[in-house]
Amino acid sequence: MVSKLSRRLSDMIDLSHIRGVVWDLDGTLYRYTDNFLRACNIAAARTAIALGLDMDEEAAILMAAESERRHGNSFRLFAERGIRYEDFHHPYHMAVDEAVLEKNHEMRLALDDVSLPMIILTNASKDWAKRTLVQLDLAHKFGDGFILGVEDAGFVSKSAGRAGFEKALSAIGVKGEDALMVEDLPANLVHAKGLGMTTALVHHANHNHAENVTYGHIDHHFDDTIDLVRLLGK
Repeated sequence: MVSKLSRRLSDMIDLSHIRGVVWDLDGTLYRYTDNFLRACNIAAARTAIALGLDMDEEAAILMAAESERRHGNSFRLFAERGIRYEDFHHPYHMAVDEAVLEKNHEMRLALDDVSLPMIILTNASKDWAKRTLVQLDLAHKFGDGFILGVEDAGFVSKSAGRAGFEKALSAIGVKGEDALMVEDLPANLVHAKGLGMTTALVHHANHNHAENVTYGHIDHHFDDTIDLVRLLGK
């Protein structure tokens, strides 16, 4: 069922020029939960210890949680202790338990109505993205050639450069001006906008990212991903 909000958005936002969609994954196609963040912190702590961090597991979990609180990810404080992200990336994502992710039946049905070519571009690993999509019952929408991890962009994150966006656009065969980039982090949309992409921020009622905050590189704001998906499926 289409919500009243979705109907209002369809009257306000014109996405008729869009010929392809590049999706962020984590925090965009599903919302973070306390259980998920706890799983990330445990995986980060155990991975850092395996890579040589001299700390007991409980203290490392607390450090990961503090890193998440201060920096938005479980890794940053471990980097300050000498852990290299290139060494951390794959084993960490292998260690996160995707079973804690909550399925969203409405999201799956709404995405099934979208006929545009779509691709995942994530700062996580490709393996994590594949497992996540299976857990969320969305794997049928994104085949092997339509999932890009940050390793596919030479470990150039979305906030750091254009490499991932350029690969994504090439994979779906769409020019920047005809593509939509959907993210939950404003910093990850700067380079997308630089390539001419239409940019959409899903802020999940996070008032730090809401519409009253000015971001010149963001074209559209959405409180919930599913409202955007329903616009694309019109």
